[in-house]
Amino acid sequence: MAILDGPDRKKLRDLLLPVFSVKQFDMLLSDALNLDRETITTAPGKEAIVFDVLTELNQDHRLPELVEAARKVRPRNPALYEFSRTYFGLGIVVSEEALQRMVVKTSAFLDVVALRESLATVERRIARISYPTAAGMMYGTCFLVGPSTVITNYHVIAPIKAKQATPADVKVQFDYKRLPDGKVDEGRFVALAGGEKWLIDDSPYAQADVTVSPATLPTLDELDYAVLRLAEPVGHEPVGKTSDPDAPVRGFIDLGKAAAASPAPGTSVFIVQHPKAEPLSLAMETQGMLDANGNQTRLRYQTNTEGGSSGSPVFDQHWTLIALHHGGDPDFSKFHHPQYNQGIPIHLIVQRLQAQQKYAELSS
Repeated sequence: MAILDGPDRKKLRDLLLPVFSVKQFDMLLSDALNLDRETITTAPGKEAIVFDVLTELNQDHRLPELVEAARKVRPRNPALYEFSRTYFGLGIVVSEEALQRMVVKTSAFLDVVALRESLATVERRIARISYPTAAGMMYGTCFLVGPSTVITNYHVIAPIKAKQATPADVKVQFDYKRLPDGKVDEGRFVALAGGEKWLIDDSPYAQADVTVSPATLPTLDELDYAVLRLAEPVGHEPVGKTSDPDAPVRGFIDLGKAAAASPAPGTSVFIVQHPKAEPLSLAMETQGMLDANGNQTRLRYQTNTEGGSSGSPVFDQHWTLIALHHGGDPDFSKFHHPQYNQGIPIHLIVQRLQAQQKYAELSS
């Protein structure tokens, strides 16, 4: 049963005082809870009496009984009804024919407004990254983790590290999305910072990531990420071509607010991404989370991705960042059905950035 803190008990006290006299309050306690109020308090004055009774019943986990009894005695009092519903889930009536069940306990109900607003906030912080190589165009996804810093996978920028391409050729493309009329908004292009400033930190992928039956697990220095510095602080800019001072600022995803532990199996998993280098898309699986690998360096889920999705942010159902998506089941044999996609737990990336003394550079 719920325990109310001091401010919430005061809310309840303020609701009860105007609608019950001392005699009526005593009768409520006797009839509904089989309590003699004087065994709890003989304080003078109604306010002191209600205060003492609420304190005692709170300690005994019996406040829901009192609130439900008060609601039934004063059924036309909307404030009592709302309090009982909000704090204790009481007073909710449904048809007996409505045989609803919570089948998936790891999936929560999502507030429509919160979902819409969270997605709108997240989408303006995600970009497609592209650059030419001798083998063709390299595409991936990245997202802002500071005003002028983005994170993607190491393997997305590996050709640059191998001198097969140059940082000057990289285009980071925000707001690349399909509009309601079907047209595509090409969005906002940003270059990487010049010279050696473009790369803040990186960590390679593991051989285990591309091996069907690996003999070893990825280490904490094999997290397949790259933090890149942009030429412009787009996180401080308003979204879109506007001079409106009230236009929303693009902002960035704070890695310090990421999940500190692996989600439970069966948790919903959302991935906002550029699959096949296409305009921004959302993939969601209500029972997406599968498990972690043997040393918790990879999270596995069944939410869909495609080539170009590497470097996408992975969220749980509360829009908490949990992972940096980087790949999937490496078994591409003819009759094998892929078993999972996987990402790098964000808290491990944060720990490594801190150990490398690079975390502070995210905000620079």
